[in-house]
Amino acid sequence: MNKTNFTYLASPIFIIIMFISGCSFDNKNSVLKIDDFSLSENAFNLSFNTAPAILKFGDTPKLAYLNAIKNEYLVTNYLTRQGFGKDSSLSKTLRLLKQELIVEKMFNEDVDSKIEISDEEIRKEVLKGNKQVKVKYIFTDDLNEAESIKNSIGREKSFKDFQEEKLISIGLTSEAGETDFINYGEVDPEINEVIFSIKPGNVSDIIKTDAGYFLLKVADIRKSLLSESDITRLTPTYKKILLNKRMNSEARVYLKNFMDPFNIVVNGKVFQELVNSLYPVYKKNRNTNAVNLQSNQEFLKYEDYKDDFDEELLANPLVNFEGGIITAAEMLYHFSYYPVSFSTTSINDFADELKKKIGLRLRDIFLEREGIKRGYDKVEIINEELELWKNQIVTYRYLQKLSDEIIVDTTELKKIYEDKFSTSLPFNNVKDKLTSSYKDYLIYRKLISIVENELSNHKIEINPKLLIKENKHPVSKLNGADVFTYKMGLPYSRLAFAVPNRIWAAENVWQLNMKN
Repeated sequence: MNKTNFTYLASPIFIIIMFISGCSFDNKNSVLKIDDFSLSENAFNLSFNTAPAILKFGDTPKLAYLNAIKNEYLVTNYLTRQGFGKDSSLSKTLRLLKQELIVEKMFNEDVDSKIEISDEEIRKEVLKGNKQVKVKYIFTDDLNEAESIKNSIGREKSFKDFQEEKLISIGLTSEAGETDFINYGEVDPEINEVIFSIKPGNVSDIIKTDAGYFLLKVADIRKSLLSESDITRLTPTYKKILLNKRMNSEARVYLKNFMDPFNIVVNGKVFQELVNSLYPVYKKNRNTNAVNLQSNQEFLKYEDYKDDFDEELLANPLVNFEGGIITAAEMLYHFSYYPVSFSTTSINDFADELKKKIGLRLRDIFLEREGIKRGYDKVEIINEELELWKNQIVTYRYLQKLSDEIIVDTTELKKIYEDKFSTSLPFNNVKDKLTSSYKDYLIYRKLISIVENELSNHKIEINPKLLIKENKHPVSKLNGADVFTYKMGLPYSRLAFAVPNRIWAAENVWQLNMKN
Protein backbone atom coordinates (compact mmCIF):
# COMPACT_ATOMS: atom_id res chain seq x y z
CA MET A 1 0.00 0.00 0.00
CA ASN A 2 1.18 3.52 -0.66
CA LYS A 3 0.96 6.66 1.39
CA THR A 4 1.51 10.37 1.07
CA ASN A 5 2.36 12.93 3.76
CA PHE A 6 -0.08 15.70 4.53
CA THR A 7 -0.39 18.45 7.12
CA TYR A 8 -3.27 18.99 9.53
CA LEU A 9 -1.68 22.04 11.13
CA ALA A 10 1.14 24.38 10.13
CA SER A 11 3.57 22.80 12.59
CA PRO A 12 3.02 19.03 13.03
CA ILE A 13 3.30 16.61 10.12
CA PHE A 14 0.64 13.99 9.83
CA ILE A 15 0.49 10.82 7.75
CA ILE A 16 -2.40 9.27 5.84
CA ILE A 17 -4.87 7.63 8.18
CA MET A 18 -5.61 3.97 7.81
CA PHE A 19 -8.22 3.91 10.56
CA ILE A 20 -9.36 0.68 12.09
CA SER A 21 -13.10 0.70 12.66
CA GLY A 22 -14.67 -1.00 15.63
CA CYS A 23 -15.87 -4.55 15.23
CA SER A 24 -17.19 -7.50 17.18
CA PHE A 25 -14.71 -9.87 18.80
CA ASP A 26 -16.76 -12.99 19.23
CA ASN A 27 -15.03 -16.29 18.49
CA LYS A 28 -16.38 -16.72 14.96
CA ASN A 29 -14.64 -13.50 13.92
CA SER A 30 -11.33 -14.30 15.62
CA VAL A 31 -8.33 -15.66 13.77
CA LEU A 32 -6.29 -16.15 16.94
CA LYS A 33 -7.14 -16.70 20.58
CA ILE A 34 -4.55 -17.03 23.35
CA ASP A 35 -6.25 -17.40 26.71
CA ASP A 36 -8.33 -14.19 27.05
CA PHE A 37 -6.59 -12.40 24.19
CA SER A 38 -8.46 -12.43 20.88
CA LEU A 39 -7.43 -11.11 17.46
CA SER A 40 -10.25 -10.39 15.01
CA GLU A 41 -9.99 -11.16 11.32
CA ASN A 42 -10.44 -7.48 10.52
CA ALA A 43 -7.62 -6.41 12.83
CA PHE A 44 -5.37 -9.18 11.55
CA ASN A 45 -5.89 -8.19 7.91
CA LEU A 46 -5.18 -4.53 8.66
CA SER A 47 -1.93 -5.50 10.39
CA PHE A 48 -1.03 -7.98 7.65
CA ASN A 49 -1.57 -5.41 4.90
CA THR A 50 0.70 -2.84 6.59
CA ALA A 51 3.52 -5.24 7.47
CA PRO A 52 6.82 -5.80 5.62
CA ALA A 53 6.81 -8.56 3.01
CA ILE A 54 9.67 -10.33 4.79
CA LEU A 55 7.20 -11.61 7.41
CA LYS A 56 4.91 -13.12 4.76
CA PHE A 57 6.93 -16.03 3.49
CA GLY A 58 6.23 -19.56 2.26
CA ASP A 59 3.14 -20.99 0.61
CA THR A 60 0.87 -19.72 3.40
CA PRO A 61 2.05 -16.16 4.15
CA LYS A 62 -0.96 -15.33 6.32
CA LEU A 63 -0.28 -18.31 8.56
CA ALA A 64 3.42 -17.39 8.75
CA TYR A 65 2.43 -13.88 9.76
CA LEU A 66 -0.10 -15.11 12.32
CA ASN A 67 2.55 -17.34 13.86
CA ALA A 68 4.79 -14.28 14.26
CA ILE A 69 1.99 -12.48 16.16
CA LYS A 70 1.41 -15.57 18.31
CA ASN A 71 5.13 -15.97 19.06
CA GLU A 72 5.53 -12.32 19.98
CA TYR A 73 2.58 -12.52 22.36
CA LEU A 74 4.01 -15.60 24.10
CA VAL A 75 7.48 -14.06 24.43
CA THR A 76 6.02 -10.84 25.85
CA ASN A 77 3.89 -12.81 28.30
CA TYR A 78 6.96 -14.68 29.51
CA LEU A 79 9.11 -11.52 29.75
CA THR A 80 6.39 -9.64 31.63
CA ARG A 81 6.18 -12.42 34.22
CA GLN A 82 9.94 -12.09 34.64
CA GLY A 83 9.52 -8.37 35.31
CA PHE A 84 10.98 -7.29 31.97
CA GLY A 85 9.41 -4.18 30.42
CA LYS A 86 7.61 -3.01 33.54
CA ASP A 87 9.45 0.32 33.58
CA SER A 88 7.71 3.69 33.38
CA SER A 89 8.83 4.34 29.80
CA LEU A 90 6.61 1.52 28.51
CA SER A 91 3.55 2.84 30.35
CA LYS A 92 4.27 6.35 29.02
CA THR A 93 4.55 5.05 25.47
CA LEU A 94 1.26 3.16 25.75
CA ARG A 95 -0.37 6.20 27.37
CA LEU A 96 0.59 8.35 24.38
CA LEU A 97 -0.50 5.68 21.92
CA LYS A 98 -3.91 5.42 23.55
CA GLN A 99 -4.37 9.18 23.37
CA GLU A 100 -3.31 9.11 19.74
CA LEU A 101 -5.78 6.35 18.88
CA ILE A 102 -8.66 8.19 20.58
CA VAL A 103 -7.79 11.46 18.84
CA GLU A 104 -7.46 9.59 15.58
CA LYS A 105 -10.95 8.20 15.95
CA MET A 106 -12.23 11.72 16.59
CA PHE A 107 -10.75 12.85 13.27
CA ASN A 108 -12.04 9.78 11.50
CA GLU A 109 -15.58 10.16 12.78
CA ASP A 110 -15.87 13.94 12.49
CA VAL A 111 -13.76 14.65 9.39
CA ASP A 112 -12.53 11.75 7.29
CA SER A 113 -15.70 9.68 7.20
CA LYS A 114 -17.63 12.64 5.79
CA ILE A 115 -15.31 13.24 2.83
CA GLU A 116 -16.36 11.83 -0.52
CA ILE A 117 -14.24 11.71 -3.68
CA SER A 118 -15.97 11.11 -7.01
CA ASP A 119 -14.66 8.70 -9.65
CA GLU A 120 -14.39 11.61 -12.08
CA GLU A 121 -12.12 13.56 -9.70
CA ILE A 122 -9.89 10.52 -9.27
CA ARG A 123 -9.64 9.90 -13.00
CA LYS A 124 -8.57 13.50 -13.65
CA GLU A 125 -5.87 13.23 -10.97
CA VAL A 126 -4.54 9.96 -12.42
CA LEU A 127 -4.31 11.42 -15.93
CA LYS A 128 -2.45 14.47 -14.59
CA GLY A 129 0.15 12.33 -12.82
CA ASN A 130 1.27 10.07 -15.64
CA LYS A 131 5.01 10.75 -15.26
CA GLN A 132 7.16 7.64 -14.76
CA VAL A 133 10.70 7.61 -13.39
CA LYS A 134 13.44 4.98 -13.45
CA VAL A 135 16.20 5.31 -10.83
CA LYS A 136 19.56 3.82 -10.03
CA TYR A 137 20.27 3.34 -6.35
CA ILE A 138 22.93 2.44 -3.83
CA PHE A 139 21.70 0.60 -0.74
CA THR A 140 23.48 -0.08 2.55
CA ASP A 141 22.38 -0.88 6.08
CA ASP A 142 25.31 1.13 7.49
CA LEU A 143 24.76 4.89 7.95
CA ASN A 144 28.50 5.59 8.16
CA GLU A 145 29.05 3.85 4.83
CA ALA A 146 26.16 5.79 3.26
CA GLU A 147 27.63 9.09 4.47
CA SER A 148 31.11 8.16 3.24
CA ILE A 149 29.79 7.29 -0.24
CA LYS A 150 27.65 10.42 -0.41
CA ASN A 151 30.58 12.66 0.53
CA SER A 152 32.93 10.97 -1.95
CA ILE A 153 30.70 10.91 -5.05
CA GLY A 154 32.15 13.20 -7.68
CA ARG A 155 35.44 13.64 -5.84
CA GLU A 156 36.87 10.14 -5.57
CA LYS A 157 34.53 8.10 -7.75
CA SER A 158 31.30 8.43 -9.69
CA PHE A 159 27.90 7.24 -8.50
CA LYS A 160 28.16 4.42 -11.05
CA ASP A 161 31.59 3.30 -9.71
CA PHE A 162 30.37 3.19 -6.10
CA GLN A 163 27.20 1.38 -7.14
CA GLU A 164 29.07 -1.31 -9.08
CA GLU A 165 31.54 -1.87 -6.22
CA LYS A 166 28.69 -2.25 -3.75
CA LEU A 167 26.75 -4.67 -5.95
CA ILE A 168 29.81 -6.77 -6.85
CA SER A 169 30.68 -7.08 -3.15
CA ILE A 170 27.41 -8.94 -2.57
CA GLY A 171 27.58 -10.95 -5.79
CA LEU A 172 25.16 -8.89 -7.92
CA THR A 173 25.42 -7.18 -11.29
CA SER A 174 24.73 -3.52 -12.06
CA GLU A 175 21.26 -4.38 -13.40
CA ALA A 176 20.21 -5.17 -9.83
CA GLY A 177 20.75 -1.54 -8.86
CA GLU A 178 18.14 -0.07 -11.18
CA THR A 179 14.37 0.00 -10.86
CA ASP A 180 11.68 -0.44 -13.44
CA PHE A 181 9.75 2.67 -14.40
CA ILE A 182 7.84 3.77 -11.30
CA ASN A 183 4.52 5.60 -11.15
CA TYR A 184 3.94 8.25 -8.52
CA GLY A 185 2.92 6.69 -5.20
CA GLU A 186 4.14 3.14 -5.90
CA VAL A 187 7.00 3.09 -3.38
CA ASP A 188 7.61 4.16 0.21
CA PRO A 189 6.64 7.87 0.47
CA GLU A 190 10.05 9.07 1.68
CA ILE A 191 11.61 7.49 -1.42
CA ASN A 192 8.65 8.44 -3.62
CA GLU A 193 8.96 12.16 -2.87
CA VAL A 194 12.68 12.12 -3.65
CA ILE A 195 12.28 10.15 -6.89
CA PHE A 196 9.77 12.64 -8.25
CA SER A 197 11.65 15.75 -7.12
CA ILE A 198 15.37 15.22 -7.85
CA LYS A 199 16.66 16.50 -11.16
CA PRO A 200 18.36 14.17 -13.66
CA GLY A 201 22.08 13.92 -12.94
CA ASN A 202 21.76 14.86 -9.26
CA VAL A 203 22.30 12.41 -6.40
CA SER A 204 19.73 12.43 -3.60
CA ASP A 205 20.44 13.01 0.05
CA ILE A 206 20.62 9.87 2.17
CA ILE A 207 17.16 8.36 2.57
CA LYS A 208 16.58 6.39 5.76
CA THR A 209 14.11 3.49 5.61
CA ASP A 210 13.28 0.66 7.95
CA ALA A 211 15.58 -1.61 5.95
CA GLY A 212 18.57 0.74 5.65
CA TYR A 213 19.86 3.72 3.68
CA PHE A 214 19.45 4.68 0.01
CA LEU A 215 21.16 7.06 -2.38
CA LEU A 216 19.18 7.63 -5.58
CA LYS A 217 19.93 8.99 -9.04
CA VAL A 218 17.41 9.41 -11.87
CA ALA A 219 18.18 7.10 -14.79
CA ASP A 220 15.27 7.99 -17.09
CA ILE A 221 11.95 9.85 -17.19
CA ARG A 222 9.02 9.28 -19.50
CA LYS A 223 5.40 10.18 -19.87
CA SER A 224 3.29 7.05 -19.64
CA LEU A 225 0.39 6.23 -21.91
CA LEU A 226 -2.23 5.02 -19.49
CA SER A 227 -4.61 2.25 -20.46
CA GLU A 228 -7.93 1.73 -18.71
CA SER A 229 -6.38 -1.10 -16.71
CA ASP A 230 -3.58 1.29 -15.61
CA ILE A 231 -6.14 3.85 -14.51
CA THR A 232 -8.00 1.17 -12.55
CA ARG A 233 -4.76 0.02 -10.90
CA LEU A 234 -3.72 3.56 -9.94
CA THR A 235 -7.15 4.68 -8.76
CA PRO A 236 -6.72 3.61 -5.06
CA THR A 237 -3.40 5.49 -4.80
CA TYR A 238 -4.75 8.70 -6.30
CA LYS A 239 -7.90 8.48 -4.22
CA LYS A 240 -5.65 8.61 -1.15
CA ILE A 241 -3.79 11.61 -2.58
CA LEU A 242 -7.06 13.46 -3.09
CA LEU A 243 -8.31 12.43 0.35
CA ASN A 244 -5.12 13.82 1.89
CA LYS A 245 -5.68 17.20 0.26
CA ARG A 246 -9.31 17.33 1.37
CA MET A 247 -8.50 16.11 4.89
CA ASN A 248 -5.91 18.85 5.28
CA SER A 249 -8.43 21.54 4.45
CA GLU A 250 -11.36 20.04 6.38
CA ALA A 251 -9.28 19.24 9.49
CA ARG A 252 -8.19 22.86 9.88
CA VAL A 253 -11.80 24.02 9.89
CA TYR A 254 -12.81 21.19 12.22
CA LEU A 255 -10.08 21.99 14.76
CA LYS A 256 -10.94 25.68 14.77
CA ASN A 257 -14.64 24.97 15.30
CA PHE A 258 -13.82 22.40 17.98
CA MET A 259 -11.32 24.47 19.97
CA ASP A 260 -12.77 28.01 19.72
CA PRO A 261 -15.71 27.46 22.14
CA PHE A 262 -13.25 26.63 24.95
CA ASN A 263 -11.93 30.23 24.90
CA ILE A 264 -8.46 29.05 25.97
CA VAL A 265 -6.18 31.59 27.66
CA VAL A 266 -2.61 30.81 28.80
CA ASN A 267 -1.53 32.59 32.00
CA GLY A 268 1.47 34.66 30.86
CA LYS A 269 3.06 34.95 34.32
CA VAL A 270 2.90 31.22 35.04
CA PHE A 271 4.11 30.45 31.53
CA GLN A 272 7.17 32.70 31.99
CA GLU A 273 7.96 30.99 35.29
CA LEU A 274 7.83 27.65 33.47
CA VAL A 275 10.20 28.95 30.81
CA ASN A 276 12.60 30.32 33.43
CA SER A 277 12.65 26.95 35.21
CA LEU A 278 12.82 24.73 32.12
CA TYR A 279 15.38 26.57 29.99
CA PRO A 280 18.35 26.14 32.39
CA VAL A 281 17.64 22.39 32.52
CA TYR A 282 17.45 22.22 28.73
CA LYS A 283 20.64 24.27 28.36
CA LYS A 284 22.50 22.10 30.86
CA ASN A 285 21.58 18.89 29.04
CA ARG A 286 22.02 20.15 25.48
CA ASN A 287 25.50 18.73 25.10
CA THR A 288 25.06 15.58 27.16
CA ASN A 289 22.76 12.67 26.48
CA ALA A 290 19.61 14.65 25.73
CA VAL A 291 19.77 14.41 21.96
CA ASN A 292 17.06 12.91 19.80
CA LEU A 293 19.17 11.11 17.18
CA GLN A 294 16.27 10.58 14.81
CA SER A 295 15.59 14.28 14.27
CA ASN A 296 18.86 15.78 15.56
CA GLN A 297 16.76 17.92 17.87
CA GLU A 298 17.66 18.31 21.50
CA PHE A 299 14.96 17.46 23.96
CA LEU A 300 13.95 17.61 27.60
CA LYS A 301 13.50 14.39 29.49
CA TYR A 302 10.73 14.66 32.07
CA GLU A 303 12.94 13.07 34.71
CA ASP A 304 15.41 15.95 34.26
CA TYR A 305 13.01 18.71 35.18
CA LYS A 306 10.06 17.31 37.16
CA ASP A 307 11.58 18.28 40.53
CA ASP A 308 12.65 21.80 39.50
CA PHE A 309 9.38 23.50 40.41
CA ASP A 310 8.07 24.63 43.75
CA GLU A 311 4.63 23.55 44.92
CA GLU A 312 3.13 27.02 44.47
CA LEU A 313 4.07 27.13 40.79
CA LEU A 314 2.78 23.61 40.18
CA ALA A 315 -0.58 24.47 41.73
CA ASN A 316 -1.04 27.65 39.67
CA PRO A 317 -3.45 27.58 36.71
CA LEU A 318 -1.38 27.64 33.51
CA VAL A 319 -4.44 27.43 31.26
CA ASN A 320 -7.91 28.88 31.78
CA PHE A 321 -10.75 27.71 29.58
CA GLU A 322 -14.53 27.77 29.48
CA GLY A 323 -15.48 25.40 32.30
CA GLY A 324 -12.16 24.83 34.03
CA ILE A 325 -8.41 25.20 34.39
CA ILE A 326 -5.26 23.18 33.72
CA THR A 327 -2.55 23.66 36.32
CA ALA A 328 1.18 23.73 35.62
CA ALA A 329 1.42 20.32 37.31
CA GLU A 330 -1.24 18.85 35.01
CA MET A 331 0.53 20.22 31.93
CA LEU A 332 3.84 18.75 33.11
CA TYR A 333 2.07 15.40 33.49
CA HIS A 334 0.87 15.58 29.88
CA PHE A 335 4.42 16.37 28.79
CA SER A 336 5.74 13.42 30.83
CA TYR A 337 4.55 10.88 28.24
CA TYR A 338 5.06 13.12 25.21
CA PRO A 339 8.35 13.65 23.28
CA VAL A 340 9.44 17.21 24.07
CA SER A 341 11.97 18.13 21.36
CA PHE A 342 13.54 21.55 20.80
CA SER A 343 15.95 23.07 18.30
CA THR A 344 16.85 26.43 19.81
CA THR A 345 19.79 28.32 21.31
CA SER A 346 18.11 31.24 23.10
CA ILE A 347 15.54 31.53 25.87
CA ASN A 348 13.22 33.59 23.66
CA ASP A 349 13.23 30.97 20.89
CA PHE A 350 12.76 28.32 23.57
CA ALA A 351 9.69 30.17 24.87
CA ASP A 352 8.23 30.43 21.34
CA GLU A 353 8.70 26.67 20.75
CA LEU A 354 7.23 25.82 24.14
CA LYS A 355 4.11 27.88 23.33
CA LYS A 356 3.56 25.84 20.17
CA LYS A 357 4.07 22.56 22.04
CA ILE A 358 1.62 23.58 24.74
CA GLY A 359 -0.85 24.38 21.96
CA LEU A 360 -0.44 20.91 20.49
CA ARG A 361 -0.79 19.32 23.89
CA LEU A 362 -3.99 21.26 24.55
CA ARG A 363 -5.40 20.17 21.19
CA ASP A 364 -4.77 16.51 22.02
CA ILE A 365 -5.98 16.85 25.62
CA PHE A 366 -9.33 18.35 24.62
CA LEU A 367 -9.86 15.97 21.71
CA GLU A 368 -9.07 13.01 23.96
CA ARG A 369 -11.47 14.22 26.64
CA GLU A 370 -14.25 14.48 24.08
CA GLY A 371 -13.37 11.04 22.71
CA ILE A 372 -13.58 9.53 26.19
CA LYS A 373 -16.98 11.16 26.69
CA ARG A 374 -18.10 9.36 23.53
CA GLY A 375 -16.74 6.07 24.85
CA TYR A 376 -13.91 5.75 22.33
CA ASP A 377 -11.51 4.58 25.04
CA LYS A 378 -13.71 1.49 25.40
CA VAL A 379 -13.59 0.57 21.69
CA GLU A 380 -12.32 -2.98 21.73
CA ILE A 381 -10.09 -2.74 18.70
CA ILE A 382 -8.18 0.21 20.21
CA ASN A 383 -7.37 -1.79 23.32
CA GLU A 384 -6.46 -4.78 21.16
CA GLU A 385 -4.07 -2.65 19.17
CA LEU A 386 -2.47 -1.38 22.36
CA GLU A 387 -1.84 -4.99 23.39
CA LEU A 388 -0.08 -5.66 20.08
CA TRP A 389 1.98 -2.50 20.45
CA LYS A 390 3.02 -3.59 23.93
CA ASN A 391 4.13 -6.96 22.53
CA GLN A 392 6.14 -5.23 19.82
CA ILE A 393 7.84 -2.79 22.21
CA VAL A 394 8.72 -5.38 24.87
CA THR A 395 10.08 -7.80 22.25
CA TYR A 396 12.16 -5.08 20.64
CA ARG A 397 13.75 -4.11 23.94
CA TYR A 398 14.55 -7.73 24.70
CA LEU A 399 16.08 -8.10 21.24
CA GLN A 400 18.40 -5.20 22.01
CA LYS A 401 19.52 -7.02 25.14
CA LEU A 402 20.07 -10.30 23.26
CA SER A 403 21.96 -8.48 20.52
CA ASP A 404 24.47 -7.24 23.08
CA GLU A 405 24.83 -10.70 24.60
CA ILE A 406 25.08 -12.90 21.49
CA ILE A 407 28.42 -12.80 19.69
CA VAL A 408 28.90 -14.54 16.34
CA ASP A 409 31.96 -16.79 16.13
CA THR A 410 33.44 -15.73 12.78
CA THR A 411 35.57 -18.87 12.54
CA GLU A 412 32.49 -21.05 12.99
CA LEU A 413 30.54 -18.99 10.47
CA LYS A 414 33.34 -19.23 7.91
CA LYS A 415 33.36 -23.03 8.26
CA ILE A 416 29.57 -23.16 7.77
CA TYR A 417 29.92 -21.03 4.64
CA GLU A 418 32.79 -23.01 3.14
CA ASP A 419 31.16 -26.37 3.91
CA LYS A 420 27.97 -25.22 2.21
CA PHE A 421 29.42 -23.55 -0.88
CA SER A 422 32.22 -24.38 -3.22
CA THR A 423 32.33 -20.88 -4.65
CA SER A 424 34.86 -18.47 -6.03
CA LEU A 425 33.35 -15.66 -3.95
CA PRO A 426 35.64 -15.25 -0.90
CA PHE A 427 34.08 -15.42 2.56
CA ASN A 428 35.24 -11.87 3.34
CA ASN A 429 33.06 -10.55 0.51
CA VAL A 430 29.91 -11.85 2.23
CA LYS A 431 31.15 -11.82 5.82
CA ASP A 432 29.20 -8.78 7.04
CA LYS A 433 25.94 -9.84 5.41
CA LEU A 434 26.19 -13.42 6.70
CA THR A 435 27.29 -12.31 10.18
CA SER A 436 24.23 -10.10 10.53
CA SER A 437 21.92 -12.81 9.20
CA TYR A 438 23.44 -15.52 11.39
CA LYS A 439 23.24 -13.35 14.49
CA ASP A 440 19.56 -12.74 13.82
CA TYR A 441 19.12 -16.49 13.38
CA LEU A 442 20.77 -17.19 16.76
CA ILE A 443 18.55 -14.59 18.42
CA TYR A 444 15.54 -16.15 16.70
CA ARG A 445 16.46 -19.59 18.07
CA LYS A 446 16.66 -18.10 21.57
CA LEU A 447 13.17 -16.63 21.18
CA ILE A 448 11.78 -19.87 19.77
CA SER A 449 13.06 -21.75 22.82
CA ILE A 450 10.97 -19.38 24.97
CA VAL A 451 7.95 -19.92 22.70
CA GLU A 452 8.28 -23.71 22.90
CA ASN A 453 8.40 -23.57 26.70
CA GLU A 454 5.37 -21.27 26.80
CA LEU A 455 3.09 -23.32 24.55
CA SER A 456 1.97 -25.68 27.29
CA ASN A 457 1.07 -22.76 29.59
CA HIS A 458 -1.58 -21.28 27.30
CA LYS A 459 -4.74 -22.25 25.48
CA ILE A 460 -4.12 -21.34 21.84
CA GLU A 461 -6.61 -21.49 18.97
CA ILE A 462 -5.81 -20.60 15.34
CA ASN A 463 -8.60 -20.30 12.79
CA PRO A 464 -7.78 -22.68 9.89
CA LYS A 465 -9.57 -20.52 7.32
CA LEU A 466 -6.36 -18.48 7.10
CA LEU A 467 -5.00 -21.34 5.01
CA ILE A 468 -7.62 -20.58 2.36
CA LYS A 469 -7.59 -17.76 -0.19
CA GLU A 470 -4.05 -16.59 0.48
CA ASN A 471 -3.29 -13.12 -0.86
CA LYS A 472 0.12 -12.55 -2.39
CA HIS A 473 1.91 -9.49 -1.03
CA PRO A 474 3.09 -7.06 -3.75
CA VAL A 475 6.83 -7.11 -4.37
CA SER A 476 8.64 -3.85 -3.63
CA LYS A 477 10.04 -1.86 -6.55
CA LEU A 478 13.31 -1.47 -4.64
CA ASN A 479 15.27 -4.49 -3.45
CA GLY A 480 15.40 -4.39 0.34
CA ALA A 481 12.83 -1.61 0.63
CA ASP A 482 9.34 -2.42 1.83
CA VAL A 483 6.30 -0.21 1.45
CA PHE A 484 4.86 0.78 4.82
CA THR A 485 1.53 2.37 5.69
CA TYR A 486 1.50 5.03 8.40
CA LYS A 487 -1.15 6.49 10.63
CA MET A 488 -1.31 10.19 11.25
CA GLY A 489 0.95 10.27 14.32
CA LEU A 490 0.79 13.05 16.92
CA PRO A 491 3.08 14.79 16.18
CA TYR A 492 5.26 12.09 14.62
CA SER A 493 4.59 9.28 12.19
CA ARG A 494 4.21 5.68 13.22
CA LEU A 495 3.16 2.51 11.49
CA ALA A 496 -0.55 2.18 10.85
CA PHE A 497 -0.83 -0.94 12.97
CA ALA A 498 1.48 -2.81 15.31
CA VAL A 499 3.37 -5.47 13.37
CA PRO A 500 5.63 -8.23 14.71
CA ASN A 501 9.38 -7.76 14.67
CA ARG A 502 11.32 -8.79 11.57
CA ILE A 503 13.26 -11.24 13.73
CA TRP A 504 10.47 -13.78 13.24
CA ALA A 505 11.61 -14.14 9.61
CA ALA A 506 15.26 -14.66 10.62
CA GLU A 507 15.26 -18.42 10.06
CA ASN A 508 13.76 -18.00 6.60
CA VAL A 509 16.24 -15.24 5.73
CA TRP A 510 19.19 -17.33 6.96
CA GLN A 511 18.07 -20.31 4.89
CA LEU A 512 17.72 -18.09 1.80
CA ASN A 513 21.21 -16.68 2.36
CA MET A 514 22.61 -20.18 2.58
CA LYS A 515 20.98 -21.12 -0.72
CA ASN A 516 22.28 -18.13 -2.68
